[in-house]
Amino acid sequence: MFNVDKLEINNRIMRYMKFGEGTKNIVIIPGLSVGNVTTFAGALYKKYRNFSREYTVYFFDRLEDVNTGYSIKDIAFDTVTACEKVGIKSASFIGMSQGGMACLYIGVYFPNLVEKLVLCSTAPVIDENFDRIRTKWSNYAKTGQRALLAESFAKYIYSDTTYIKNIDLMIAFSENYTDKELDNFAIMAMADDVDNIIQKLEIIKCPTLVIGAEGDKVFDCAYSKMIAEKTKGELFIYGKEYGHTVYDEAPDYVERLYNFIK
Repeated sequence: MFNVDKLEINNRIMRYMKFGEGTKNIVIIPGLSVGNVTTFAGALYKKYRNFSREYTVYFFDRLEDVNTGYSIKDIAFDTVTACEKVGIKSASFIGMSQGGMACLYIGVYFPNLVEKLVLCSTAPVIDENFDRIRTKWSNYAKTGQRALLAESFAKYIYSDTTYIKNIDLMIAFSENYTDKELDNFAIMAMADDVDNIIQKLEIIKCPTLVIGAEGDKVFDCAYSKMIAEKTKGELFIYGKEYGHTVYDEAPDYVERLYNFIK
């Protein structure tokens, strides 16, 4: 099955989940979320368990109790520290959304750590659209407007079909958000690209798969095409029926990852 544990990094806690018995490693850096993704460890294991026979899989969460000014580079470097603490010397990295942005940093600054790279629903820059969206989310979190945060978050990350299906549950679940989780989310949402990583993409030489969706309301899929071009990676773009969370919506997403990494 799976195991959920925690690490101490820079006097702060990072939670992570681990499963599988393979000799090769996969590190997954999820997107921005309120609270710990390891809360949903059972669902994550069910989704990615096909990897467990050949790989050891790690989901690294964000640090808890970060300070204002925490950056995407910090997310990347803290994840690398976590890899060192659990004994990972090389791995295939999978990053979704903000996690994909962190993976770009890891690919640039730690090339010897990265065997393969999968980047989904991400971008190499904070553009005006995403800055407007994340500022709205951050402000809702700062002011404790849980239902509005959940509604706005769902509106942008999901396709219309998935939004209708999940919105009532998300709003109901938002009542469980703690003040601490909201404070952390408000800071994480505003994490910036401090090194202008778009200018360094050509440094990434490992085999790379970039996945986007035409229905993404957060990052235009043109960014996926840009990343694939600059890294000389493979590219797959889903249609308008899928949104930013195409990695949760598309039924063949995990199989596509598995085939690429294998």
